[in-house]
This record gives sequence, structure tokens and C-alpha cells, in this order.
Amino acid sequence: MPTSPTYLVTVALPYANGPLHLGHLVEMVEADAWVRTQRLKGHECYFVSGNDAHGTPIMIKAQQQGCTPQELVSEIHAQHQDIIKKFGISFDRFSRTDTPANTQRCYQLYEQLKKTDLFFEEPLEQAYDPGKEMFLPDRFVKGQCPRCEAADQYGDNCEKCGATYNPKELKAPYSTLSGQTPIFKIREHLFADLKRYQGWLQDYLPSCLDAAVMSKMQEWLSSDLRPWNISRESPYHGIPIPDRPGQYFYVWFDAPIGYLSIFDEMLKEKGYGLDFWQKDNLQLIHFIGKDIAYFHALFWPVMLKAAGEVLPAKVYTHGFLTIEGQKMSKSKGLFLQAHDLAAALPPDLFRYYILSKMSGSIDDFNFDVAELCQKINSDIVGKFLNILSRCAKLLFRYHEGALCPQIADASLIDASAAANEESWDLIEQRQYAHAIQLLMRQVDTINERLTQQAPWSVLKNEPSDRKSWQSLSDALRSFVWVARAMSPIIPHLSKQIFQYFNTESHSDPAALTVLRRPYEPLLHRLDAQNLKDKLFMNQTPTLAPEPQEKPTLPAIAETISIDDFARLDLRIGTVTAAETVEGSNKLLRLEVDIGLKTLQIFSGIRKAYEPEQLQGKQVLVCVNLAPRKMRFGVSEGMVLAASDEKGLCVLSPIAERDNGCQVT
Repeated sequence: MPTSPTYLVTVALPYANGPLHLGHLVEMVEADAWVRTQRLKGHECYFVSGNDAHGTPIMIKAQQQGCTPQELVSEIHAQHQDIIKKFGISFDRFSRTDTPANTQRCYQLYEQLKKTDLFFEEPLEQAYDPGKEMFLPDRFVKGQCPRCEAADQYGDNCEKCGATYNPKELKAPYSTLSGQTPIFKIREHLFADLKRYQGWLQDYLPSCLDAAVMSKMQEWLSSDLRPWNISRESPYHGIPIPDRPGQYFYVWFDAPIGYLSIFDEMLKEKGYGLDFWQKDNLQLIHFIGKDIAYFHALFWPVMLKAAGEVLPAKVYTHGFLTIEGQKMSKSKGLFLQAHDLAAALPPDLFRYYILSKMSGSIDDFNFDVAELCQKINSDIVGKFLNILSRCAKLLFRYHEGALCPQIADASLIDASAAANEESWDLIEQRQYAHAIQLLMRQVDTINERLTQQAPWSVLKNEPSDRKSWQSLSDALRSFVWVARAMSPIIPHLSKQIFQYFNTESHSDPAALTVLRRPYEPLLHRLDAQNLKDKLFMNQTPTLAPEPQEKPTLPAIAETISIDDFARLDLRIGTVTAAETVEGSNKLLRLEVDIGLKTLQIFSGIRKAYEPEQLQGKQVLVCVNLAPRKMRFGVSEGMVLAASDEKGLCVLSPIAERDNGCQVT
């Protein structure tokens, strides 16, 4: 029988010159869900990352703040660790690259690579700032694009026309540090000969990369690979090259070596020897963004292959995150930092929302506050936790929180257990969105079963009814299977659920016997405008909003008496099913649980809502309206909604209420 693999998993090392932003979180959350799933499946899986602690930007920022680069990195490192903990990222170690362990690993690989004749010397002409007395990275030189003549373009590419070039080709170049015109000096530099491994990369990469990323790499592999400059001139914050005085390893040489050195630190901490690297079943897995695929698919594998080190088994690549439909931009007020998100929203809810949009693709995806709130209110509050709310309250009311020891509906529990296993298989394939869809279908099934059996109606008249007790207990045991399945996605919330049941995530839900305490809501519905105000409160929008004309409101209707109003029976109900009506472009068919029974309602709100937006939503219903026979069926009530020039909006309670609660 084949041995189960041992996984060593990394995410890209966040640069230590500023706070973590949402782009960092996307990658960490994706990898963390994958890692947690592997561990829950019983696989040996280790997860590390750390701060990329070298390079010119860190050196410059430290100078500006009047501290050393090491002090700056230490401050940023502590901030990143705090955010990582809040978002439940389960690293075995989160370190940094300015450590003795990384320096030692760099020197070790450097000596190994020199023996293979991978390196050669060649003169290189670089921009030099005479005011700052330092060589400038390409991004620290700006000027007019040599092709389209756009102003203020970087020294390596034009953001307007997409042209690539070197800084000397810029028109009217200037240093972004001093504003002075750079001069160009020639120095001998160290290069890695990537072309020697071009054929090997063609054979190796297809098994390592997704097809879309491999297609992009083919653009590079179809022509000769240019040599890679791995040296930088002093002054530079980095690791000195031992046999080249005044030169340092380029940050992209030592940063990925940080993956290995941080694993070395972790192995030492856990008491493993470095012979761990020789395990036959070892798989090195990288999670990265598509903007750094070039480094991880070309430079890094060549370094490892030439040095005889473990090669990446997979380089999993994701797309970019946009904010409110636009590219992240500080100037437009569309740049969200992780600490702002953590202060405004339970981090699990971001995890759930962002994973519901990821399916192993390199396509870009969008963060939209209104969409996030709708998703959480519908899926987590309205459907998932609604099961716990409905059942726990009744079990405490009628059975002091005890679950029925006998199982009546084993098929429901078995289906949830199967959904648990299938969802973890999907997560292993990075099909996070599909896993969530599968679990929400099972949540719908549990809710539908409860609605059909309506134990709350029976228990009002027969408090000791055993079938109703079993119905509630079976639903909760099924719910716990789903909570177990969701634990890689929403670990904090799942832990709260397990604590409520006084059990562990790996326990058999069939063995549950009693609830720990009376139910209190674990989450409340989100308000999109409130959340948006919190997230963007410190950011200034580029454009002031256009003045809005005051809407023309309908006149107040004819006065009625209190007796007229009292004839209306308005109740809170939960939409348990919603679907379009064939043959109508206005109607949705809803099933609304009002506690006493479930009403079928045909509502003319199709232009304002998709059916899935209403699933699990609490609404205000007029329940004593005379039934109306329509060609589609009988409508047994009316869902109340507000209407103006912006469209329709169904009315919902601010806080969750029991179904059937009367509005007075």
C-alpha cells in the first residue's frame, strides 16, 4: 500500500515594509484551508511562512524612520503575527529571512551551485543616484516611456502601454529617491545561466503547474531564457556574497531559500533531524499569486535542481483580488489592510466569503462589501446557524437540552457525513467554492426536513412527542457533521459550535447527548452600509458623490382607524425555499415558515432578487390575506417590501426572531 505523502506547505513571504493587506490574506486563507483539511484527513502536513526581510525598500524606509532595517522588520513582523493569529492561519512557524538559519542556507546553496558552474560574471550597466550615492533598482527610476512617452513610468515597464525596457531607455529619467538625473555605471555582476536548464524545465513544469500557468510559462520557454542577475551593489540590505566584497545576494535569491531555512527552524523546534528532507514521500507545496509565478516556476526550480535539493511538487497559483470591482488603489480609497478588516468583521466571515469565490483558477476575483454581507446573512446566519437556533431553543424548552438517544433519520445524518468527506476531497483539489456549495445544499436539506416535520408545531400541543424530539436531535447531529466539514473554512466559528456541544471536532456527532447551555446567537446579520463605513472610514474617495435629487414620494394614504390596522396579522417568517416561476418574469415562488405552518407565496420581486438571495432570509409576511388562486398555484400570503425608484427591498427584522412572531 503506498505511503501517504508528507506535505511541506508555504505561502509567499510577505514583504516586511508595511501592514498585511487583503491580497496577502487571500493566499494565506486558501493555503490554510487546504492545510487544515490535510491534517483532518490524517495526513502529515507542515505549514510555514515568514517575512521577506531584505532589499532596498526596507533599507530606504528604515532610513526615513530613523531606525535600523532589523528594527523595522521586527516591528512589522510582530504586526503580521498578530493578524495571522486573528485570521486563524495555522502556521507551524512564521519566521523571517534575516536569520542565521537563512544566511547559513544561502551560503550552503551558493557553494553547491558554484560547483555546478551555474554562475558566470558579466558587466552590467545600472542607474546610479549621485545624490544618494547608491545604485537604483529599476523601480526606483522613473521617466517618460520610450514607446508611448507617458510620464512618470517605472524603469522596467510602462503601466500605460505595457512596454518593457531598461532604465537607460527612459526619456528624462529621474531617481524617485532624490529627484536627480541618474548616471549609468558599469560593474561586474553575477548571473545564473538559466538557459542550461531550459529543456529540463519544459519536462518538469507541466506536472508542477496548473495548465493556465504553464501556458504563461511557455511564453518564456519558447525563446532563450535570459541569464538571471543574482547580485546587488552596496549599499544594500541583504546577505553579503562571501567571495564578492561589496556585493549582496539579490532578495529574490535569498527569499525563497527562506522557505527551506524556516522549515529547518521548524524541524529543529519539533525535534526532527535534517534527514527529514530525505524522506521519499516528501512533497513541497507552494501557494503563490500569479504575479510571482515567474520566480517560482523558473528561477527557484533551477536553483533547487542544480543544488540537488527537494523540488516543488506543486506550485498552486491564484489570481488577483479587486476591491469593489476595481484594482486595489490607495489613491482611490480602495485599499484594505488586514487590521482594518479584523476590526470591522469576524475574520471567519472573510474566510468563508473569499473561499466561496475560489476554485483553483488564476482568474481575478472581487471583494464586494454588499455581496459579502448578503452571502453571510443568507448562508451562515439564515441557513447554517438557523438549524442550531431552531433546534437548540426547542430542546431546552421541552427536554432541558438533552438529545434523543435514538436516531430516527439515519439517512439524513449519513448524508451529512458523506458531504463532510466529499467537501474535504474538493478542498484538497482546491475546489473551495464547490465544497461550500455542496455543504450549503446539505444545509438546505436539513432545513427542508425540519420544515416538513415542523416539530415546533407538534410540541406546542404535545410537549413529550418523541418523533419531534428525534427530529430535532437528528437535525442537530446532521448539523454537527456540516460544522465539522466547515472547520477548515471557518475554524473559529466551528470551534464555538463544538464547545457549545461540549465535543471535539473529530468526535462522532452520533454520540452527542446534551447541549452545554441555552442557545445564544453566535452571529448577527451584517449591515452592508455599516460595514462599508467601517472599512473605508479612513480613506478619502477620489471623487465627491454627485448631488442627488430628492425623490418624489407618494402622498400619504387615507386615514384608517386602529381597528382597521388590527385586522392585519403581520408575522415574521423564514424563507425555506425560493424558485423562479416558469412563464412569469415578475414572480418568485416562496415557501415561508411562519412557525404554525409553511405558506406558499407568489411574490412579484423577481426583478429585485435571485432565489438564492432569499433562502434562509427572515421576512415580514401578512398571513391573513385571502388566498389567491393563480395559474401557477395558490398564493397564501404576502411578503411585505419597500419600493422606490431604486427598486424593491423586502422588509426584514434587524435582529433574528422566532418564526411566527407577531408584529404589533
